[in-house]
Amino acid sequence: RTPTAAEKLAPKVTPTFASFVNTTYRPLFMPQLRPGTRTRYEGIFKQGLLYELGDVRLDQVTFTLVLGYAGKLRRRPRVRPLRGKTKGVDPRGHVNLLKSVLRAAVDAGELPEVPKLPTFKESKKLPEAPDEGHVAALLDQAPGWLRVAVAVQSLAGLRQSEVRALRLGNIDLEHRLLY
Repeated sequence: RTPTAAEKLAPKVTPTFASFVNTTYRPLFMPQLRPGTRTRYEGIFKQGLLYELGDVRLDQVTFTLVLGYAGKLRRRPRVRPLRGKTKGVDPRGHVNLLKSVLRAAVDAGELPEVPKLPTFKESKKLPEAPDEGHVAALLDQAPGWLRVAVAVQSLAGLRQSEVRALRLGNIDLEHRLLY
């Protein structure tokens, strides 16, 4: 049917996140994804993304709203501890799915553009150093030249590649320094 003049002049109402996901994203966009991605995305929807943002209109998804959701995820208790952590869900998968849905909304003509959303980078933590007991066990078991390398690495805090790159000129025996 042809829209009436009043319908043409009426402002377009942007759908809610849940209605767009259920009526457009799942049937039209998700089949294009790889099976593993579809399964992961459905899991994220069930983990709370639809519950938290379901009633929010697509044009009301903002940087601040997503930051608040990410904060809730980080405070949430974990079902299964991961590397000793008992709480805190990584928000990156949730935000990536949200961006995917918003890109689909732009493609479907529901939004003029994807809003700027926060990015969450993985922290670059330093590796954990072995404790004194482990170092002592390594030194007890290491043969000759390897024992020296293990001692220099653990006591000077050098990486393996830095120990291998050492030359005699890098050692000041008088002042007990490595350069």
